Amino acid sequence: MLSTGIRHCSDPDLSSLHERVSIVRLIVPTVPAQCYTRGQCKRINHAIITRQAVADVRSAIGGIRPQFMQQQHRAHCIEITKHRMIMPVADASITAAPKLALSVYTADCVPILLASSDGCQIAAIHAGWRGLFHGVIFNTLQSCQQPASNYSAWLGPAISQRAYLVNEQFRVNFCDRYPHAENHFMRDGSCVYFDCPGFAESQLRQCGVQQIHQNRQCTFLDNQLPSYRRSEGRSTARILSLIWRH
Repeated sequence: MLSTGIRHCSDPDLSSLHERVSIVRLIVPTVPAQCYTRGQCKRINHAIITRQAVADVRSAIGGIRPQFMQQQHRAHCIEITKHRMIMPVADASITAAPKLALSVYTADCVPILLASSDGCQIAAIHAGWRGLFHGVIFNTLQSCQQPASNYSAWLGPAISQRAYLVNEQFRVNFCDRYPHAENHFMRDGSCVYFDCPGFAESQLRQCGVQQIHQNRQCTFLDNQLPSYRRSEGRSTARILSLIWRH
């Protein structure tokens, strides 16, 4: 029995998933991370999954070992060949190892899972706006063993454009670096809204990924899903997206 309140998050479009690959999305409880500076304990803007929740995640996915990352909202991608007890600092990971579940946890950012058409390699990407801005998708696909066109992508629940209010400088910065990003901003009077999942999809296509599946559930508008923005940083849960090879 799962004691930590973990529950499944529906993902309606897994029809094209390779038979050698599995994907599961769970909603898991988290606690604020803490850091120690000169003997003082301080809360930092980073959530972690409790030890009991980790054990429950493993039970929920049939005993497969989950590999977590210490996500930093950056663009670093690592290759994982075996399970690491100490969480690597990264926002994307790839592996060809079987029975090792790559994972990414989110509460508004875009969780992206990738699998090659032959099921031999998988990847997990934490794609918040900072990671997208700094090229986390490009870095991940450049690290993969096969051409991007050989991969399918599954984008999980994330904050939708109509709920993602940003400022004008945010838009200018994005469009200076990525001129095509202009297509992913919407104005309503003086307000500017950003389509984070749509921009992530456009970057995947720009890299050469052709099979892309969008979940389209909005974490901000759906009260059943964790949202950092809706909770004003007080959310005690995350969506955990996992992918593994059999």
